[in-house]
Amino acid sequence: MRVCVVLGLVIAVWVACAWVIAGQYHNQRATVMFQRESQLVEHQAESIARNLHRSLAYIHGIPVESAKDEDIRSPLRRFGPDVQPSKLPPETQRKTWEADPRLATLNAFLAEESRDFDRGHHSRDQRGRGLHCLRQCGHV
Repeated sequence: MRVCVVLGLVIAVWVACAWVIAGQYHNQRATVMFQRESQLVEHQAESIARNLHRSLAYIHGIPVESAKDEDIRSPLRRFGPDVQPSKLPPETQRKTWEADPRLATLNAFLAEESRDFDRGHHSRDQRGRGLHCLRQCGHV
């Protein structure tokens, strides 16, 4: 009987030790995995932030580059720097814009650039031409 009690105590101690060791091993592995995954998420967040910053800087440069483009500036020059936005209905504004051959050409050019930009088919020399709001002439 005494052997059974001793054997039972040994087994109980063995199970308790195994339980504690397994728990510590699990905690250590979980901590390592959590740290690794945290670093991965942090790296991905930094990458997303860099890409977003780069994209926003690119988009921010579009009006600056558009202002330098003579194909855009020339048709708008006649309106001057102090033009006010048109109060005409949008449809009338569009028809007025398209009735003027120089503005219609500019409109078609910007529309194509905008479509190319939206599809991601823009080259370095075309940067900054699409997505530019031309309120300057009062017809947009």
